[in-house]
Amino acid sequence: MPRRSWTVWFYDASKQGTAAVVVHVMNLFISNYQMKAAGTKDECTFYFTNILLDATLGLGLVYLMLRGTTYIIHRKRWNWLQSGDYGNPPRWQPWLAQLLLYNFISIIEKLLVSLVLLAPGFSKVGEVILGPVGRVSVRLELAIALVITPLVITIIWFWSVDNFLMSIETKHQQKGAKRRMTAGAQFTEAMNERLVDSDMSGDEQVEMTIGIGNSSGVTDFLTTTQRAGRPVTTLDD
Repeated sequence: MPRRSWTVWFYDASKQGTAAVVVHVMNLFISNYQMKAAGTKDECTFYFTNILLDATLGLGLVYLMLRGTTYIIHRKRWNWLQSGDYGNPPRWQPWLAQLLLYNFISIIEKLLVSLVLLAPGFSKVGEVILGPVGRVSVRLELAIALVITPLVITIIWFWSVDNFLMSIETKHQQKGAKRRMTAGAQFTEAMNERLVDSDMSGDEQVEMTIGIGNSSGVTDFLTTTQRAGRPVTTLDD
């Protein structure tokens, strides 16, 4: 199945990696400010609240902003900003421009989510969730707030956003490969069933051909041939 090259994968992943660092630093500053404003010393509770909002409301905001910027980029024909398209061979200039754009989107998301924390009672969400845990074990509270929850949310976030940051061409190639693999397996199985029901001698040959539309709109032809009990499947342009 066609996959991204290591260079393209690194370019895609680095956009999320740098943005995650930026948002993490912003969360630390915001949590520290909230802690001082509330007159407490429990910064991890506010940090926990921030990352929960990032994983819910924030992820939705990032998706909407990516859709919006993609629409504008397509209309203006700014191909160098088309997500996941770095040229052939991949060049660092489009990657840097896309990295800065995605980081800008992440900063806007964090600022918008921070406004939600100004709503009465929202800053208490982390305290309500972690309070019972903290009374049982402070170490467990810290592990949940600073290790387990951020790790799970980061995995979900990376998986969700990576599907959008991946280039459209790569997505079509992977979908086309899946269709061809599935069709090949189905028709080989159908051929075997047909041969079982027939009385075929060693010199006889049965052939089945199917046209499969690929991502470029061109039809590939998948041919399954059986001679003397041995199936052979080929892909003809």
